Amino acid sequence: MKLTPRCTVKSLDDNNRDGTFVVLTKIAEIVEDGPWWYSSCVCGRSVQAESGIYFCQFCNIHVTNVTPRFRVKMLVEDSTGLSIFVLFDREASYLLNKTCAQLFEQHLKDVDVVFGIQSPPIFEEIVGKTMLFKVLNRPVGMEKFKGTYPVRRVCDDAAIVGMFELSGSDLSSEKERDHLGNPLRLPNHRIWD
Repeated sequence: MKLTPRCTVKSLDDNNRDGTFVVLTKIAEIVEDGPWWYSSCVCGRSVQAESGIYFCQFCNIHVTNVTPRFRVKMLVEDSTGLSIFVLFDREASYLLNKTCAQLFEQHLKDVDVVFGIQSPPIFEEIVGKTMLFKVLNRPVGMEKFKGTYPVRRVCDDAAIVGMFELSGSDLSSEKERDHLGNPLRLPNHRIWD
């Protein structure tokens, strides 16, 4: 079983290593910067509109059937700072208990929501919640994404979050390594599948 290194928001921002890390944060607000969804190919990648039809660069084909998928930007905070985490389809669907397509259908008549000018009201249900996020820290050289982290998994289970808090979630840069210099890890518990 592979356990993921844990860190704080500040150490995530200061970290130059690429990889995944577990961070305990509170969702401070939903960032209203661009649409909360994107059109995707059956492969799950985003598609680009070209001459009235969509094109998937990954599959290298024109696509006629697209599916809306979540891309929700959140401002998160812990005791060390603020950062932006991005929830994609699987994680957002889990937290909201709805697929993007279901939410999209629900708001078809609300132009501001459909065009991404405003988020659906259901997003406010996750604001203020504290949970564990497994995030990807991109390698150096991807400066346009600095300070923004894609979420790979979420855990809102109160028992696991509580255990994480008790085992030292107030990590500082000195405490993030054990006496051998290895990253601290969650003690013998698997959070994600």
